[in-house]
Amino acid sequence: MQMNARKIRDKLSSLGFEVDVNAVVRGIAGFNYKFDLIVENPSTRKKAIVIFLDKLDSRHVIPLLALRYDLDTQHVILAKQVEADTELILNEAGFKVIKISCGQEDENLAKRIACLLR
Repeated sequence: MQMNARKIRDKLSSLGFEVDVNAVVRGIAGFNYKFDLIVENPSTRKKAIVIFLDKLDSRHVIPLLALRYDLDTQHVILAKQVEADTELILNEAGFKVIKISCGQEDENLAKRIACLLR
């Protein structure tokens, strides 16, 4: 994906969050997963896994639900295109889906992620 994870990381870091790019996390089942960003609020210890996608559709539901179960962490999905039914299912499962537009600033995306971890 063309979004700049490093710019979002830099903005979140400037807001006081701990951020890892291309971080690997071990799940409860013992599997390792690699994610675009992992963001943590050091004062509350709340964490979010951030996933960048061009298109979020029904093909993603089962694998994402498995990740949610294995990691028990807030998941944020940033996607350019989102199927409405898929968004509804994932929101019900505790995911935060953020639709992004071509001209949307990385700084605004970082602020939206930061709000989830306060």
